[in-house]
Amino acid sequence: MGGYLIKMAQFRLFVTNYNPDVLWVYESLQCWVEERGGQVVRCQCASAEEVQEKAREADIYLAWKLPVTREVIASLPDLKLLIASGSGYDHIDVSAATEHGVVVANAA
Repeated sequence: MGGYLIKMAQFRLFVTNYNPDVLWVYESLQCWVEERGGQVVRCQCASAEEVQEKAREADIYLAWKLPVTREVIASLPDLKLLIASGSGYDHIDVSAATEHGVVVANAA
């Protein structure tokens, strides 16, 4: 039987305002993503404008606490998946994400 080589497309995961008390979780996530050809960018952002600047090339956005507004979503053209870190996703404009074809999930 012949083997198959599957090359995954590279992807970029942007993680904002992560909880520093559980940094090991984000470090494990980073290892997992990098093993699959992806890149993780972690930032503690103070504003939506900072998110828009630093997450510009994100395919996946893991958001904690900072509101993810219609403007933020519209400024991330490659975004495909938006994950709320923690329970609930009140800080995410789900309607705007849906309009832009972005899937919203949460990781409690």
